[in-house]
Amino acid sequence: VSWWFVTPIIGFWIGGVIGRYFYPGLTARIDVSTTPGPLVSVGRQGPRPTVSLGPNTTGRELVSTLGVLAIGCYMSFSAGASNVPNAVAPLVSSGALDANRAILLATVAIGVGGFTIARRTMQSVGTELSDIPLLAALIVMLVAATITTFLSSIGLPISLVMGMVMTIVGLGWGRATRPITVGEAIRGEVDTEIATGALTADPDAPVPEIGQREPRETLDAGELFRPRAIAKYLSMWIIGPTVALGLSYGFFIIVPAVT
Repeated sequence: VSWWFVTPIIGFWIGGVIGRYFYPGLTARIDVSTTPGPLVSVGRQGPRPTVSLGPNTTGRELVSTLGVLAIGCYMSFSAGASNVPNAVAPLVSSGALDANRAILLATVAIGVGGFTIARRTMQSVGTELSDIPLLAALIVMLVAATITTFLSSIGLPISLVMGMVMTIVGLGWGRATRPITVGEAIRGEVDTEIATGALTADPDAPVPEIGQREPRETLDAGELFRPRAIAKYLSMWIIGPTVALGLSYGFFIIVPAVT
């Protein structure tokens, strides 16, 4: 249970450190962009099919696209390593299913859920929390997936979403507080306006040093995060386990009394 409290804190501070000290430099050096037209072209040379870059595709675009695909697969792997055992562990421990059959059942069921009702959750996490560009999204996925994979490897069940949501908040908060020092942020002594649209700032703009006021045009490109959405998710993290605890307690009190 303690890790349900620790994981969001870890995700927030890792995201905060990256956003404050590394993200501006990464945006200046890493260009994750797409060009018009297909990424690759498939043709035929005699009986053999041939694959080549699209008419506008650059080598850098191909590498970045493969990187996005790899990070997406890594994120999915971490979700499977965490959520599949959480879903079917009671069936395995009760002897109803062996481990391999339970994993197969959970994998199929999660796939069905992904193709049916997952879009609403995808929209909530992807759009309600913050307006973030692709590079920021990749950083969030890497951090959250690494935390979840590590904890899964040592046998600790945890929610991938908890780490991911707080990494998004931490990344935006860290990037937005660059115009002030750490001491000012901790003490609340802020005379400089915090850049609420910091993650979506122009990547070609010069990167000021820590504590230096940023150009005004980098401050109005969106929102850092939406407090109402954050409050909704945090409250459900508290309400959900509490309701589950209450229902299970009531169930094990009522059923023995009835039987």
